[in-house]
Amino acid sequence: MSEQQHFMIPVDEPLNDFIGHLEANPRTILSSKFGDGKSYFLQQLKENEDAREKFEFITLYPVNYQVAENKDIFDLALAFFIQNKGLSLVEVLLPYFAEVSLDSEQCNKVLLAFKGLKLFKDLKNKYLKFKEKFQDEDKAVSFIDSINSHFLYENDVITSIIQKSISDYKRRTGKRVALIIEDLDRIDPAHLFRILNVLSAHIDRCYRFSMEPSDLMRNKFDLDNIVLVVDFDNLKKIFHHFYGNDTGFNGYISKFLTSVPFRYSLHDTVMNYYYDEIAKVTGAPIEMVKLIDPKWLDVDSNSIRDVVNAFNIDKQLSKQPLYHCYAGDIELDTTILKLLAFLRRLKLDDSFLLSYISNLELNDINNFCIYVCPYVYLMRNIGELTRWVAVNHEGNVEVVEVRIESQNGRCTPVKRYIDYSAKKSEMPKIASSLLKFIRK
Repeated sequence: MSEQQHFMIPVDEPLNDFIGHLEANPRTILSSKFGDGKSYFLQQLKENEDAREKFEFITLYPVNYQVAENKDIFDLALAFFIQNKGLSLVEVLLPYFAEVSLDSEQCNKVLLAFKGLKLFKDLKNKYLKFKEKFQDEDKAVSFIDSINSHFLYENDVITSIIQKSISDYKRRTGKRVALIIEDLDRIDPAHLFRILNVLSAHIDRCYRFSMEPSDLMRNKFDLDNIVLVVDFDNLKKIFHHFYGNDTGFNGYISKFLTSVPFRYSLHDTVMNYYYDEIAKVTGAPIEMVKLIDPKWLDVDSNSIRDVVNAFNIDKQLSKQPLYHCYAGDIELDTTILKLLAFLRRLKLDDSFLLSYISNLELNDINNFCIYVCPYVYLMRNIGELTRWVAVNHEGNVEVVEVRIESQNGRCTPVKRYIDYSAKKSEMPKIASSLLKFIRK
């Protein structure tokens, strides 16, 4: 069973809100902390029926292009679009070749150049060879910068073709075309702001060529939406660290926003689903599950993938515990073992597991007796069905009489009383007997 099938978080409400946000805002930032499930959210967005009817999404992961020097973010979008649309895009482009007076031979060359952006790679290689012949590198750099500046802004043949193909696609389908730039949190600051500056230049191009109201929201390829996926608050901190505290972040970031960022967090929802899923996997009562320290599950500390992986506890138990008594062998209930195995798979060491058992003893004596006390019988294999256990509950040492049930391997509390003569709980011994059944 895949992770997606195993652990599905409903995000219908925030999805509907975000779709409405996109319709109202051509440029926006999807702000979400690292590990808060934004990739899952975007996956659900692309599979959402309403979103699919309204949008065509093009997603980029610039972390894959960090080795590139000043890579044009729109060229990357074009490359991704070509790779994923294949022949369908070629069919869209062909009618426009005639409009720019390209014969069949030239058409083939343009299509070949598109494939993998070979044209741009060849130009770069030729430039590097050309640069080696000049002693005055500054002139060579200045010359290539002027070419790059011209290419960045001017509506060359290829740009016109892409603009017309996108326009035709939107006319035929009625969809908006949205560019999503993901994983910006994972990029080093220098490259992050290099990408944003290139993107900003393409957004600013409308002011260079036109001041018509209809053009003020346009960009190089007339995309309907540009979405940056990044933790907005963290981006602000990085900006001030990189450019200085006195530099105006609001003015800089306003180019990428037509309103406020769309803040996405399913912290409380995710926490409740974690608890529900743990209860299903282990068979533990929900009140027992909720005694797990929330910090151990918090999405700020663990990604959703980490927690989902921790549910795979089937092979974590070393063996089935058995109690040999006069009534025959009793298989002990493994609910507490499964909970501890889950915590172990969260990469928590024995001290955390013991801390959970102690928390259960202090705050939920009933479930402690039912699920933990059966393992007291393994400490002294006396063959009896009932015995007394000293526990620490709400600051007092209590003595509890429990009876092990042969049909389910759990214990039923029979009597409880505070024993002022008792010095300490038997919990440390009980806990140590539990840990030996859980694999490292």
